Amino acid sequence: MYNHCTGHRGKFPERYAREENLTICFGERLRELVIGPEILAWLPDELLASDLTEQAARDQALRRHQAELDRLPRRLDTLYDDRLDGRIDGDRYDQKAAEIHEEQPRIRAQVSESGGALPPAKAAVNLLALTSRAADLFMGQSAAEQRKLLRLVLGEAIWQAGELRMSFQTPFEELRLSNSTSAIKHTPEMCGGTFFDNWR
Repeated sequence: MYNHCTGHRGKFPERYAREENLTICFGERLRELVIGPEILAWLPDELLASDLTEQAARDQALRRHQAELDRLPRRLDTLYDDRLDGRIDGDRYDQKAAEIHEEQPRIRAQVSESGGALPPAKAAVNLLALTSRAADLFMGQSAAEQRKLLRLVLGEAIWQAGELRMSFQTPFEELRLSNSTSAIKHTPEMCGGTFFDNWR
């Protein structure tokens, strides 16, 4: 089978390209998403530690926002008492009460945001391991399944002068960059801290 430009974004001067050649090129580029076994082995413990730190920070933020939300009705009560006792006039009371009422939805949103559970670290590791197999899975699939996978991960792809130029969508592009950085740093003496910094 041959592929050619459909003119969807303007006529492209390239001639036909064989499907097998395109498939091989896409498969090679998908290999840039393969995460090395040493990283996949390191990730579960690192993600768990990161999750614990992140959850502790979320819990602290949730307590702070909830305490602030709980204070607002008391502030309104105090403000009302000040109005009744003549310590503030009606205009000042209306202004301050409006400010407190405007604060409530903002703080409720912060409480809601802080209270969300983090996705399990195991699910993230499994997703990264599956992404690492994207190239092998791609090569073994039907053309229809290959197109589905490419729609998921590709940002843009151009076939020009017999060469495939492409970019990945987020977060796959970040994964490709981390892999690229790891490949540059991967020497026997660097398999410690700095090797994993870009993954953190």
